[in-house]
Amino acid sequence: MDTVTIQLWGVLGTWFSGFFTCAAVLLSLWFGIYKNKAKLGVHAGLRKIYLNGTPELDYCVISITNKSQIPVNITLIGWKIGKNYYQQLFPSTFPILLNPGDFKDLQLPLYPTNNFSGFLDETFKSIQKSEIKTKTVKNIKVIVGTSIGQSFKKKIEPILAEKIIEYMSDSGKDHR
Repeated sequence: MDTVTIQLWGVLGTWFSGFFTCAAVLLSLWFGIYKNKAKLGVHAGLRKIYLNGTPELDYCVISITNKSQIPVNITLIGWKIGKNYYQQLFPSTFPILLNPGDFKDLQLPLYPTNNFSGFLDETFKSIQKSEIKTKTVKNIKVIVGTSIGQSFKKKIEPILAEKIIEYMSDSGKDHR
């Protein structure tokens, strides 16, 4: 080998080491930013609950799953209806701590019960019919807020949207 070939191999080695050093730095930055970020699975839908000797009860169930590698504090649950945001009040306490892999189901009865006024009355009675349209109801999203400022939005199930439309069109009459 002559000196030119040796110098060429030295330059190529320097370029390769520089490229892979840059790639390693970018990869470590990516892991640093995205690995410790909260990731939640959110789902809101209608569920029928059957208890011994009682008629079926309709519930709005909000399921939250911690899909991240860090514990997450849930600080609020709300709704996005059109351009407006509404915070849901619960008879339980917040914040809710979810460790990695944990889940929490929050159950809201659709209609009034002994100890709760009902999800539909609580959330939609104060909203004027003129403010909400059928198209808007079908695009309602549940919002879950965390203590680190992240929020997660997910569209509700169509069957729950239909119950809300039915409630709004009946002006809140009891139609269980």
